[in-house]
Amino acid sequence: MKNVLKAYLILASILTLSACNNNSKPEKEEKQETEAVEQNDVKHEKGEEDKTEMIDTLRGIDVSHFQGNVNWDEVKAGGMHFGIAKATQGMTYVDPEFANNWKGIMDNGLYRGCYHFYVAADDPIKQAENFVNTIKELGQHHLPPALDLEGGDIGGLDVSQYQANVLKWLTYVEKELNIQPMIYTNGPFGNEYLDNKEFSKYKLWIAEYGSKEAHVPKIWEDKSWSGWQFTSHDQLKGVNGSVDESKFLSSLLIK
Repeated sequence: MKNVLKAYLILASILTLSACNNNSKPEKEEKQETEAVEQNDVKHEKGEEDKTEMIDTLRGIDVSHFQGNVNWDEVKAGGMHFGIAKATQGMTYVDPEFANNWKGIMDNGLYRGCYHFYVAADDPIKQAENFVNTIKELGQHHLPPALDLEGGDIGGLDVSQYQANVLKWLTYVEKELNIQPMIYTNGPFGNEYLDNKEFSKYKLWIAEYGSKEAHVPKIWEDKSWSGWQFTSHDQLKGVNGSVDESKFLSSLLIK
């Protein structure tokens, strides 16, 4: 009887161990571990995004006379790394705040940039001359000069003529300032009017608001953007009213 009981106890122990091996983790514990892994993945991904923001991109604003007298010292204190000032428009217009902004950006140790607002119906070379004569020289710690291409039409020109004129502006400015300009535009305008492959050799500064990512025009799909203006409604100390904010690849900033 004792031997039978002993054999029974041994058999019961073996069956118990086998059951434990087949159910090594309670369902609740497995669920908790899965949730922990998912949370770690989220934290890791967020960390990668933060790392990219700090290392690969820098933030800044672009302004014109619409922002009035900008306090660039306060802009810098607000965490901005660069400022871009409107310089010219068309063949003769010079932004009345350009000189103040151009000096203020430099005096406060920010990287600085400038742009020309292109008028499709105007002569491209005269526009380029207006821009170059206003800028004179870029100095140190700067972004490439930008050509602002946007609007509801292209001045009554056919697309091929418009594109040829834009390329004349870009070529002239690159020769005179000894640096390749970049192009500022938005997705719809770029897709409709900037489908010439020649434009893809220029860096893209894309405007797109309220999106988690920027959708570049087709001609730049293989290269993506170098700068992204992601909001036009930033409120920043030192600036009157709303202001455009962008982020640029740090490699684009020239020391």
